[in-house]
Amino acid sequence: MRRIFLFTFLLFLLQNLSAQATLNPAVITSALAKKGITEEEARAKLKEKGIEIDNIKVEDYPRIAPRIEEAIAELEREKKAKLLLQESIEDSNEVSDTLTPTNEGKKKRTTDNPKDQSKDVSKDNKKIRKAKITENQDSIKKATAEKLALKSDAKKDSIDKKQSEIYGHQAFKNENIGVFKTNNDFKATDAYVLNTGDKLTITISNSRAFYNKTFEVNKEGFLELEKDNLQRVNVRSMTLGRAKKVLDDIFSRYYPHTPADFNISVSATRMVAVNIVGEVIEPGTYTLSAGNSAFNALIAAKGLSDIGSVRKIKLIRSTGEKKILDVYEFLLDPSVSRDFSLSEGDYIFVPTIDKVVTIKGAITRPMKYELIGGENLMKLVAYAGGFADSAFQSNVQVKRFVDDREKIIDVNYKDLKSRGGDFELLKGDVIIVKNIPVQYENFATIVGAVELKGQYEITEGMRVSDLLKKAIVRKEARTDVAYLTRTNADMTKQLKTINVDEILKNPSSPDNFLLQSKDTLSIFTKERFARKDSIFVSGAVRVEIRYPYDAGRTVRVSDAINLAGGALPSATNIAYIIRRDTFNAKLFEYVSIDLKTAIDNPNAKENIKLMPNDSIYVLSKEDFVEEGYIRVTGSVRKPGEYRYAKSLTLYDALLMANGLKLEAATNRVEVFRVILDSINPVRTVVASIQIDKSMNIIDLKNRDFELQPYDQIVVRSIPDFGFQKIVNLTGEVKYPGQYALIDKNEKLTSIIQRAGGMTAEAFADGATLFRVQDDIGYVIVQLEDALKNPTSYFNVIMKEGDVIDIPKSKDIVTIQGATRAPELYPERVLSYGKINIAYEGDHNAWYYVDKYAAGVSSEGRKRLISVVHPNGEVKRTKDYFFFKIYPKVQKGSTIRVGYAEKKVESKRKSERKEIDWGKVLSDTVTQATALLTFIILIQKLQ
Repeated sequence: MRRIFLFTFLLFLLQNLSAQATLNPAVITSALAKKGITEEEARAKLKEKGIEIDNIKVEDYPRIAPRIEEAIAELEREKKAKLLLQESIEDSNEVSDTLTPTNEGKKKRTTDNPKDQSKDVSKDNKKIRKAKITENQDSIKKATAEKLALKSDAKKDSIDKKQSEIYGHQAFKNENIGVFKTNNDFKATDAYVLNTGDKLTITISNSRAFYNKTFEVNKEGFLELEKDNLQRVNVRSMTLGRAKKVLDDIFSRYYPHTPADFNISVSATRMVAVNIVGEVIEPGTYTLSAGNSAFNALIAAKGLSDIGSVRKIKLIRSTGEKKILDVYEFLLDPSVSRDFSLSEGDYIFVPTIDKVVTIKGAITRPMKYELIGGENLMKLVAYAGGFADSAFQSNVQVKRFVDDREKIIDVNYKDLKSRGGDFELLKGDVIIVKNIPVQYENFATIVGAVELKGQYEITEGMRVSDLLKKAIVRKEARTDVAYLTRTNADMTKQLKTINVDEILKNPSSPDNFLLQSKDTLSIFTKERFARKDSIFVSGAVRVEIRYPYDAGRTVRVSDAINLAGGALPSATNIAYIIRRDTFNAKLFEYVSIDLKTAIDNPNAKENIKLMPNDSIYVLSKEDFVEEGYIRVTGSVRKPGEYRYAKSLTLYDALLMANGLKLEAATNRVEVFRVILDSINPVRTVVASIQIDKSMNIIDLKNRDFELQPYDQIVVRSIPDFGFQKIVNLTGEVKYPGQYALIDKNEKLTSIIQRAGGMTAEAFADGATLFRVQDDIGYVIVQLEDALKNPTSYFNVIMKEGDVIDIPKSKDIVTIQGATRAPELYPERVLSYGKINIAYEGDHNAWYYVDKYAAGVSSEGRKRLISVVHPNGEVKRTKDYFFFKIYPKVQKGSTIRVGYAEKKVESKRKSERKEIDWGKVLSDTVTQATALLTFIILIQKLQ
């Protein structure tokens, strides 16, 4: 305020400019007091708006006067609102007293009305109070309605924030992550990247210097500092942290300060329009602060749908650059969001989710996870936060569906990890991690030849004899020797030999040890120590058997065959005895026998006695026959190989392959056959057969066709077979929506015609085509040209997933760039350095620039004038000798005037600067204008 007062006194020097020049410092205080505003309140409100009143320069007053006026008006409204609220509370209390009067009050009203005039006053007061009661009731109703609306919104938010089954979806419903919808609610960090439209506030504060000023990054990316006799600095694509260092170095030459005294903040960020499409809850175009990343933008779209991918989200720049956004990377390191800052016209495309697996059980975060190429079990466990402490890692189970059946695979994760391996997971797999069984310590185990084997609790003083009584030793047990295995403290094992007979006869025997935790007593059967020789019969017999060897050595070949159920009909008359050496099993011999003679004549020498561990193998006639097969592939439901039989027909083969698919071409079934000849080289022939939908041969030529071993049957598919391909048509057509392509070469105009044509409000020149296929993105089209001339190359062939949008007619033309518009229009008209005007007709770009923007500025060039049409097409000015042909302007076009490259001329420091008297005069006029603005502001306050 002190500076305001100082300027007020300076008004005495400019009495010829205004009658208010005689104002003194009391004028301002008086003007504010009339509105119920103190100086302190005014100073605080202006500080909220970023205005430090003590630091305003004279030349700044014309620029900030509207902001001061707005701040004072806002403060005045707040004061009135507080006053009205206070009156409402007081009136409510009075009404309460009036509605519930005391007896004393009643008596007073009946005795204190001596005059009629007093009655009239009382009536008027009642009317006023009644009006205020009504106003209060309306306010209460309104507040209640707002509260209910907030509750409804909160309920809706709680539904929206429902926990998703897929890890990563919850990131966009987290209240800790917000979205900056305006350019003032974002606090930029040093990593924020500057660009055109950002506003920077530079502050220097110490005992020797004070500076506070806001600059906007212009279209060229420069901060224009010339007004303060400083150089202009290009900060485009520079981080805020880097800009601080650069500007600190520049300002230190003119304003003495330490780095701690210097500060730069982003007072307002640029606004950008971002398109969000694909699997999000609310797709559309969002205008957001550039301080947001792609992650914040997805929150503005209410997050991903249930089938939205969290690993392959695409950020498509307006320049054509593409980036893959991986939510899992963001969750592990949120700083990656810096790499996904937003620019004007960016597209965020969320595709459908692909490979999803589920992990359950003893895991830190059991959920569904999306995996991408090369990610398998090891990566899944890492994403899930690792195993729980109780996880049993030696047997991780994977449930999988294969060929319409559920399959369980056991995976030793511990062993896999130690070997540096991995286990490949497939889409839909369910991984189950079990808990380690609960371990208990105070027990002993008995196994072997006992009735009740298992674990038993160890009580104090319990010995081996007590354990034997509980387990009950079986009769076939070998009791002269048994073994007690003891676990030492270092987990090593110790083996003790004991005599069970001795313990049972004499409990005081030294073998009757005191039991310790985890002792294991093993009692073996007598059979374990007996010789276990056998004979084995296999081959062409009914039952392959291994039979205990007869110690009496009376078993012969015929007996062994009978024990195996006899020989099969396919058996030959030849069998072999494979006889192993008694002392060296690796040594053996073959003994050939006539099986028929051995069976028919038990006394024949062929019916020899068998030796311990002899094996009899009976040869089969099938062993000497080559087993053939056929193969069925192509458009059948179950391709595969099948055993050949002479009775097998083509119909049988196709039936075993589960029949034909929908796309099968019945007129093109080919059979490839190999011709085997013991003399001539092998060759392949082919037969083309026509069948009906019932898989019966219908062409007479191949009516009696027979299959041969190793035939390969291939069922061809119908050419160009496929299901409907859908395109989306939105905007100004009679019947917008989805349309199926009826021809593989159907064109753009055909879709428009099928949709009933365009509406009367359609803007054909602004039509856009977005192609999802192959990640192409936007394709520039001229719909008007395509409709007039169907053979035009703009009449493109439609592809599946294409989105055609025809907007409403636009009658606005935008001019931006190096024009003289800033000299003509106030700041509120110059939106982000551009002006919007009505479309005036079929004129060229220069017509609009000259008429509405006062031509090209000294920094611009006419030859750099270009026009961007609504469909994205860019037209530039053409030079023909001394003439220029400017591009035509359409409805909705943007005219851009480019800046010329500036040449910087170096000057010697010793060279004296000439006084620019024109600039001095201009500055003087500026000072006078500022003072006049200040006077007008005082008048408005009064």
